[in-house]
Amino acid sequence: MGPNDQQTNTYPENHTMKYFHVCKPGNAPTVGQVKSFIISGDRIKSRKAEDGGQNYKIVSAIQRDSYRDSYDNVGYDIEVEPATGQQSAQAPQQRATGGNGNDDRSNRIERQHSQHMAVLTVQMLVAQGVISTLEEAKAKIKDLTDYFQRDVSKSPHSEDGF
Repeated sequence: MGPNDQQTNTYPENHTMKYFHVCKPGNAPTVGQVKSFIISGDRIKSRKAEDGGQNYKIVSAIQRDSYRDSYDNVGYDIEVEPATGQQSAQAPQQRATGGNGNDDRSNRIERQHSQHMAVLTVQMLVAQGVISTLEEAKAKIKDLTDYFQRDVSKSPHSEDGF
């Protein structure tokens, strides 16, 4: 991909992705249902759109009998596809460019900055003993990177003070 090429953030029609989903027994995913999710690694979690979730159509859902956590939640192997007109999983909103690729570079810089802030925050949490395992650290870095990325796109005078 050249510096002037633009990357598209939509999936081709019928493109499905497989993830692991955990929920209460009465909240099982239903094939054909469109839900708002956020993706983190190989896991997919229910998340409202205003909290960064994106709509996905559930294509298949198979309960993983071997999984039940201490809160009595059950696990499902689910396959989803972006709902019509949706962007790829947690892809930042792309700006229209003038054809010179500068906005793509800007997006990469913003993402890199978001990752850096996430790493610094996780370092602090490890030093305070809040995070103690590598798995926790990796998951927290991913979640915080997405959080900071969303924060970059907010106006300086938004309602939540950012």
